[in-house]
Amino acid sequence: MGSNSNNSTTLQDLAELAGVSVSTVSRALNDHALISTRTKQRIWALARDHDYPFKASMPSAPVGAVGSIAIVTPVMRGRPLPLSHPFFLELLANIGEAARERDCDFTVSHTAPVSYEDLVVATTTSRADGVIFLGQSTRHEEFNQLAATNARFVVWGAQLPGQLYCSIGTDNLLGGRRATRHLARLGRSKILFLGGSDPEASQRRRGYLDALAESGLQADPE
Repeated sequence: MGSNSNNSTTLQDLAELAGVSVSTVSRALNDHALISTRTKQRIWALARDHDYPFKASMPSAPVGAVGSIAIVTPVMRGRPLPLSHPFFLELLANIGEAARERDCDFTVSHTAPVSYEDLVVATTTSRADGVIFLGQSTRHEEFNQLAATNARFVVWGAQLPGQLYCSIGTDNLLGGRRATRHLARLGRSKILFLGGSDPEASQRRRGYLDALAESGLQADPE
């Protein structure tokens, strides 16, 4: 494959890989209406696989891509979740596999929302067919507000009272209960819960308290 002085993939490289002209590659990457969706998807996949240096003016994915998905990372303890976090990597890997099986494209947003306005931006500027928010944090009411706009999104998080949007996640209440029961059965009498104030952690704490009560144990007042 040819390369430029910076050893980065060029339009010529992609054209050779795809078996098309340089102008076709350029038009595909800029989502030109004259290029078929199938060709756009093939060239975009090659560009990503070969680390093509996309320009800021280029779209994040072809508008015509079937099932294009934007993934938005959460905020944890006031900071964006690092992309190298094991939790994020495992979720991203599974989302990627599911998208591949369905011939979907997906992108990862580097903006972690901290306000309703950020949620709106994520669902209106990504050019995706839908958005997956990885985590609710304390944005439950903002997600309810966003749902009223008919935005297409789903949240990885807890099921909460009065919820107007779709969320998918684990059974946090049961998880907290099972972990606490396990320690109680091992004979531990002083079991401490460490967690934040986000909905998922709050549900785990409820499970923790339920299991303590079942075992006749007291929660640490601290």
